[in-house]
Amino acid sequence: GSGVYYFYNAATIGGTQAYTITNLYNYGYGVIFSTNNHTIGTLTQGTSSTLKFSGTVPTITTLDAATNSNTVEYTSGSSQTIIGTTYQGLTLSGAGTKTLGAATVVNLSLGINAGTLALSTSDLTVTGTSSIYGTLNDDSATGTNLFVGAVTLYSGSTWSNTNNPAFEFRGGLTVDTVSTFSSGSGVYTFSTNAQTIAGTQAYTITNLTNNISSGNGLTFSTNNPTITTLTQGTSAVLTFSGTVPTITTLTATASPNTVQYTGSTQTVKGTTYH
Repeated sequence: GSGVYYFYNAATIGGTQAYTITNLYNYGYGVIFSTNNHTIGTLTQGTSSTLKFSGTVPTITTLDAATNSNTVEYTSGSSQTIIGTTYQGLTLSGAGTKTLGAATVVNLSLGINAGTLALSTSDLTVTGTSSIYGTLNDDSATGTNLFVGAVTLYSGSTWSNTNNPAFEFRGGLTVDTVSTFSSGSGVYTFSTNAQTIAGTQAYTITNLTNNISSGNGLTFSTNNPTITTLTQGTSAVLTFSGTVPTITTLTATASPNTVQYTGSTQTVKGTTYH
């Protein structure tokens, strides 16, 4: 029927029989889908609710997870397809690869606690923070990748891609020691908000464009990462507050743009400045 099925407590929805629930509302703290032997018409997440997919993700026509302070977790040790929708909190764990099934928005926090998030050809927008302990992989130049909040790669994490996709950052990037970071040759654009590139891990970004005009713009606080080509956009501000990183080519001729060296003892990059 079309009546609403409410779940208020921790519960597991499973079974071997194929069946359909037209309307399901999750108020619970740990409702788990353990199999895909059911079809859901509309699944609505209540405030502060938790929804877990521990096995093959069932067919859900509409997943409404946009309510504040709810979390959806994909926890399987095998491969899973992430439902394309707007999430508040999205958490991935288990050793399996979780692949975006369609365009996905994360408003509060993205946590890759283990396993791999495969972006594939889908659009990803994270307006909150991104905490990566596992692997983020993008194997396609199709689809947009926008990180509005801070992105942090913790020790042991991996950032990998093939086919050179582009990424845009608006909240900064930090890469900790014992992480692996492979940028490819796609353009990494830093835009909109004053932000910092930091971290203790040596890594390389092949192509970086700075379009930030507010405050100190884009700040390099350490000598990481190494940059092959860094291009200043019009009105962009670039700040080196610590040891200046290795930059093969710094293009700073846009009119106007500003490059600032604000540390105690620094080596100014030889190039043409506006």
